[in-house]
Amino acid sequence: MKVYAALILAAITLFSSCAKESGDGDGLVTSSGENTENSVAYSAPMQVLKEREEFSTLLEIIEVNGLESALNAEGKITFFAPTNSAFDSLSENALENLKTNPSRAQAFLDNLIVNEDHNSQALQEMSTLTTRSGKIVSVERANGYLWIEGVPIVSPDLSVPNGHVHGVGNIYRY
Repeated sequence: MKVYAALILAAITLFSSCAKESGDGDGLVTSSGENTENSVAYSAPMQVLKEREEFSTLLEIIEVNGLESALNAEGKITFFAPTNSAFDSLSENALENLKTNPSRAQAFLDNLIVNEDHNSQALQEMSTLTTRSGKIVSVERANGYLWIEGVPIVSPDLSVPNGHVHGVGNIYRY
């Protein structure tokens, strides 16, 4: 009897670890197939951008315009940070405008930041959010994926002391 119990316990353990590896665990799976169970905690949103190469274009926009304080303001935030590939949808002129026009870059950032902290689990329960600029953006969950204003979250739940950064795979219109 003890042998059967040990075999059943081993099978359950093996099955649950396989489910987590394949994205069938408790965390939301994004459109890129990533599970949202992110164990890295960063000290600030700017640290996320500096340490993760996928955000180098966004980091450049923020730094050349001197907008670092936009992410370090008092209070909790949720930041929908476009990845480098997200900027591919912009024309060269539009991207250059973001890099050289501080007021345009500030408006761009204000449409990516929500003045509340929402991890992906909390976002699943929402249908809209209001950004710093006052724009209301849609939140949808479809086929196990989370979308903000029709744009997929591709790097979810990057935890920072003042909230969460979620990498997005495109730029929603603002």
